[in-house]
Amino acid sequence: MMADNWEMDDARNESCSIRDPRSSRCEQGSVPVYAVNVSHVFQVELAVAFASKHNLLLVVKNTGHDYLGRSTARGSLSIWMHHLRELRFHGDLGCDQAEHCDDLGLDPAAYVTIGAGVTWNQLYEAALEHRRDIVGASCPWVGAAGGFAQGGGHSLLSPVFGLAADNVVELQVVTADGKRKVASECQNEDLFWALRGGGGGTFGVVVSLTYRTYPALENAIFASVNVTAKDRPSFETLLEEFARMNPELSSDGWSGFFNVGNFSLSLRYVLPNKTLAFARSSLNFLLGFQHNRIQTHYSLKSYASFYELIQQALCGSDPSCPNVGGLAGNPVLPASRLIPTQALNSFPTKVSRALAKIALDFQVPIVGAFVAGGQVSVPRDSAVNPAWRDSLWLVIVSVSAPRSQRKEAATLVSRANKVLIDITPGSGSYMNEADYNEPHFHRSFFGSHYKRLYEIKQRVDPGGLFVCHHCVGSEDWTQDLRCKTQSNKECRVLEDEGAAFPGAPSLWFCFSSDLSLSIALCHSSDLHCIGQKPAMGIPWIHIVEDSGHGVRGREEGATVEEAQEAHQIGAQEEEEEEEAQGEGDLGGALQGGARAAEGSLALHHRALRRRADVAQDELRARPPARPQGLEHYARPLRPDQ
Repeated sequence: MMADNWEMDDARNESCSIRDPRSSRCEQGSVPVYAVNVSHVFQVELAVAFASKHNLLLVVKNTGHDYLGRSTARGSLSIWMHHLRELRFHGDLGCDQAEHCDDLGLDPAAYVTIGAGVTWNQLYEAALEHRRDIVGASCPWVGAAGGFAQGGGHSLLSPVFGLAADNVVELQVVTADGKRKVASECQNEDLFWALRGGGGGTFGVVVSLTYRTYPALENAIFASVNVTAKDRPSFETLLEEFARMNPELSSDGWSGFFNVGNFSLSLRYVLPNKTLAFARSSLNFLLGFQHNRIQTHYSLKSYASFYELIQQALCGSDPSCPNVGGLAGNPVLPASRLIPTQALNSFPTKVSRALAKIALDFQVPIVGAFVAGGQVSVPRDSAVNPAWRDSLWLVIVSVSAPRSQRKEAATLVSRANKVLIDITPGSGSYMNEADYNEPHFHRSFFGSHYKRLYEIKQRVDPGGLFVCHHCVGSEDWTQDLRCKTQSNKECRVLEDEGAAFPGAPSLWFCFSSDLSLSIALCHSSDLHCIGQKPAMGIPWIHIVEDSGHGVRGREEGATVEEAQEAHQIGAQEEEEEEEAQGEGDLGGALQGGARAAEGSLALHHRALRRRADVAQDELRARPPARPQGLEHYARPLRPDQ
């Protein structure tokens, strides 16, 4: 997880932080007990069907950049999307209904289709080679097809091209029935509407996404401005003038981030396709701010491309560049509020006093995202929070605190954010950088769209397989997302309940790179999670990526040679079973493989042996035959099997 505080279970006082000494006691906490490391869409379908069949709590994870901890949960099945790495530029959408398709297809790189595992740094590098720009995250390690765009997705380029969700033209999603669907203006239109702004992990598992791209910027000006004040009155004066001038800066084309601290204001603003002379003139009032209690330092530089600006200006030539917003990579508790343009125009004094109160009285740092206005203000037919269309700033407050002080820190963040809520009635928050304890999340995250989103949720996921904290439909579930609020009999199966059967055997499901599936029988007492031992006696099922070298289902402590020998025995047994019972009898194949050496089984099926790099369109045209599903493989094994 990006913030490892979400891997802990505070309710049970369980934790296992990667920061802890290796010798310290490690408990399961909120780390999922099932993990599906997928390398092909077909495996996502199997995993979703398995979770639905067995009523498991399901979470979806790519890079783990989620400030509300929605990509992990106690006792859950986790689908890890990191290895779905398709990345393909193309010039048309292949849309059957031409009237719905836009006219950008003249350029061979007008669109890019990516798998769910692609990160923004990978996509930016590929776009640079094609001389295209894409509306994406400032943190390059965020997944490009996950909750970022599904929650809206703000960018330094948003005032020029809109939010990330505004630039999504197609998604492929596996819904709760285990089937892959295409969502676009051409088909599954309601799902397409909901997936662009309705939040990740809610309507299905997005396995691929297609973005609109744009010709590369001619250049980008980067302005770094640092202003300090000597006392509170001068600080409030500075903030008021800063708030007052931002609508005009928006009209000039600026975007960026600002930080408000203890008597300090720092800006990292970006101006595309303009000259240094224009930039200096536009910022003239702030750069030449005359006040005997205020000092200003600044620099302006022009970059040849947006990607170069991110790498050199925002990242400081650091290839790891963990984040530019000051939050990613830290166990922080954030909250946010969208500040309407009208507030900055009509009552900048009220806004400035609110910022000063948070920074000075609450001693809570502020990160401002000046990423709205311009094209973000243009109404779109999507589920994006309507408050984005009326706003200019997204103001984020955040606190990082040790575990012993986390409750107090959460209360402090909520109190600080309420100062912003009180001056912006009717506005909202950005769900991806929001308060975990947001009091009215339906209105704050979704605004007037919530009713329609809830109706779509009930149609595509009537059983509530996809449920996460403060997501659409989460009000139907208890706080721990385990039970329906209207019935204490409708509860999820949590796998740690298997502790009543100490030493019970578990299955490891292993998908190799050629899509063959192997199964190994092992005991939980032999297993480790991220190098740490889980609670004893808890049966786990892991679905993990095979190295592709033929070593499948290797038990903890077994040598490579032992695993290879077991695999060869299992393969021989399997061939004999196939001859005896036919290629389609997976049950027979499983029984034959289960008689292999202690704890290692091999199961192959011709339909799953197709190469993972087969083009998606070929798979749509001729999908592989479906086996009976993961539940078939996971049925309990008797000692004599």
